[in-house]
Amino acid sequence: MKKTQFKKSFQPTRLSEQIGDYLSSEIRSNKIPIGEALPSENALAKSLGVSRTVIREALVRLKFEGLIETHQGLGAIVTGDQNAKFFRLDSLKDHSLSDWNHLFELRTILETEAAYLAANRADEDDLIQLEKLLEELSVAIKEKQDGTIPDIKFHRAVAKASKNPHLESLMNFLLDTVLTEILNYWELMREKPERYTEIYKEHELIYLAIRSQDTKRARKAVMNHLKNSIENLRKIKFPTD
Repeated sequence: MKKTQFKKSFQPTRLSEQIGDYLSSEIRSNKIPIGEALPSENALAKSLGVSRTVIREALVRLKFEGLIETHQGLGAIVTGDQNAKFFRLDSLKDHSLSDWNHLFELRTILETEAAYLAANRADEDDLIQLEKLLEELSVAIKEKQDGTIPDIKFHRAVAKASKNPHLESLMNFLLDTVLTEILNYWELMREKPERYTEIYKEHELIYLAIRSQDTKRARKAVMNHLKNSIENLRKIKFPTD
């Protein structure tokens, strides 16, 4: 099967969003034919000059939009524009407090239900992964390092533990969309180092509720975590509102 070669440079901000836009445009314009397999993540990362993580985030978005399908042993196959889903969220970099509130309302709706389902359905592997990420988050905080990666992975793991692949896919898309802002959140919180400890405790409560199969407590723990996150972010990004 023919492999399309890619060569393009990107700005250092919101790389996954830029690359997602680029690949989406190539597919919609039929420059990448329907039925063609995209190069591997490694090959795309090398040709586009970015990390595999960035490529993976861009592909998650394309999959959610219905532009590609992934198959074991074949990789990502272009399905074309006819199955495309047009729901998308633009960057929130220059958006208002109202936009932020709406986003966190959406996150709350999805993530509280994901935690509720996870408390019912999580298996031993899910619990081990959540505990591992919780430990990584603890180490990052104790060593005063950026805890963004274990934070994001924890929320992804909760969605995965829900055992609902559609919910997991939507959650991954949503997290990818606000990834830059999540990164900024950890940097902004350097002004309030006590928030790091609070973040850990909030994630720990989510984990403990899921492990205890306490669906109501799991839902409440996520709601409390997101409420605190938006409130702290509001005070920093929108101090006059």
